[in-house]
Amino acid sequence: ISWVQKIIVTVAEEYSESLEDLVSQHLLDKVHVAIAGATRHRSIYNGIRTLSSVCEELDIILINEAARPIVSESVIQEVALAAQKYGAAGIVRPLISTVVAVNSDNFLKNSLDRNLYHASEMPQGFKHDIIKKAYEMCTNDDFENGSECLQLVQKYTNVNAYLIDGPSSLWKVTYRKDLYTAEGTLKGKAQERPSAKENSSNQIHERSKVSEDSKKDK
Repeated sequence: ISWVQKIIVTVAEEYSESLEDLVSQHLLDKVHVAIAGATRHRSIYNGIRTLSSVCEELDIILINEAARPIVSESVIQEVALAAQKYGAAGIVRPLISTVVAVNSDNFLKNSLDRNLYHASEMPQGFKHDIIKKAYEMCTNDDFENGSECLQLVQKYTNVNAYLIDGPSSLWKVTYRKDLYTAEGTLKGKAQERPSAKENSSNQIHERSKVSEDSKKDK
């Protein structure tokens, strides 16, 4: 995506060298590697700190998970624009199943009204100064047990995230079988995308056609 300036990938330390080799091999100038933390929030904070050296306060930081590899550019752009306007934004989807609470004896305690709740999805977007402040104020309990970035921002900066209804195509790799689905989808998208050589050839053809049409008009 041309308008994305930097990409930070957080990865376990034992894989960092291999990933840096891949980045170098494929000339991915935008991509930088950061060491992941022991928890989700620690990994995100490490990524934010890596970005902070090149970010301005009002720059937009987008957060996504490796388990959600298939996100359209239009969704990413919608989240970025909403974050720019409101300070924080995220994607949600309707709950498919009813959520119930179970007591210690495995009996039903209560259930939630699905009309009042949604499933939080990715990507999420934030102004740099807002997300940075939220993570700087995190407690050890937040880092160890938390999982929702939007909640951290609301808790520590009083910024209420704008929520966008996401498409049904958003999904998360959860089980081993999902890896095969993701691989097939990504291969299909790669085949649909024209190569740089094809793009160049098409542009030359179009310019030649315009030139010929201009001569005919004369």
